Amino acid sequence: MRLREISSVHHRLLGQLASGISGRLEAHFVELPDGDDTHIGVMLREGSRKVVIDLPVALLAQAEEYPGGREVLRTRMKARRDRMMFKTPPSPLPKKIAPLFNPGPPRGGFRGGRR
Repeated sequence: MRLREISSVHHRLLGQLASGISGRLEAHFVELPDGDDTHIGVMLREGSRKVVIDLPVALLAQAEEYPGGREVLRTRMKARRDRMMFKTPPSPLPKKIAPLFNPGPPRGGFRGGRR
C-alpha cells in the first residue's frame, strides 16, 4: 500500500491510538524501503527517540472495522513504544570477585603491645 492510498480515516485512527498511548507520542505513516504492498510503515516518535513499525495492511483495515482489531493495533504500537523508550538494565556484576589484598591484620600471629 502506498502513502497516497491511505485514507483520512486511517490517519485519524492512528492519531487517536497514539494520543491514547501517550500525550507526547507522534505517529505517521511512512513508506517501507522494500516497497511491499502488503505492509505499511508507521513511524513512532516521542522526544528524541523514533522507530518504524512494519504493520500488515490487513491489520489496519481490521482496526478500522472491528474494536478487536483496533486493540491489537494499539497493543502493537504500545509494546514497540515501550521498547523504544526504556533501555534494558546492564548485566549484573560477577558474584565472586577475588580481593586484591587482605584488608585486616594477620590472624593468629603475635599480638604485640603492652597489657
